[in-house]
Amino acid sequence: TIQLQAVRRRLGAEHDAEARDLATAEDVAREALGEMRRLLGVLRGGEGEGLSPQPGLGELPRLVDRVSTPERPVALAVHGDATHLSPGADLALFRIAQEALTNATRHSGASRIDVVVTWQQGAVTVRIEDDGSGLVSVARGDGHGLVGIRERAALYGGEARVESAPGRKDPVAIARFAAPVRQAET
Repeated sequence: TIQLQAVRRRLGAEHDAEARDLATAEDVAREALGEMRRLLGVLRGGEGEGLSPQPGLGELPRLVDRVSTPERPVALAVHGDATHLSPGADLALFRIAQEALTNATRHSGASRIDVVVTWQQGAVTVRIEDDGSGLVSVARGDGHGLVGIRERAALYGGEARVESAPGRKDPVAIARFAAPVRQAET
């Protein structure tokens, strides 16, 4: 994060968009480092005191606001009535959305990105769509992020697929979780 911050500070006023992108990367890197520190603390026998809650789908509006720029707006739409997710599934869906947004902002050249969360009886689907050039590596399955999307979904009984088609508004990532969804307790 220090290197990102140093580069961002060297940019001139004519590179405002790049500076915003670097600031977003700094925030994401800080969050990841914090999560790693918390995980190591728990693994070392710490009792987890003072640990902040892990993000979930409730944090998507903040994530969307953070990655949205005037040049590349990101919109969030939520359909249906939300139900409670297991903490692991909630975190997995958030991370899948975060990875798909990262891919769309870095690699697709999109001018618009949409995040769509659909709650249905016993399931939730998260779709990340963009109008960009598509992902070349999807067909080959390259990239740890794309593999991670599938692995996170499978870990919680869900499924994920990553599609790409240049020039059309096609999903970058679709994650559907059925098993981990549990109804709100009354």
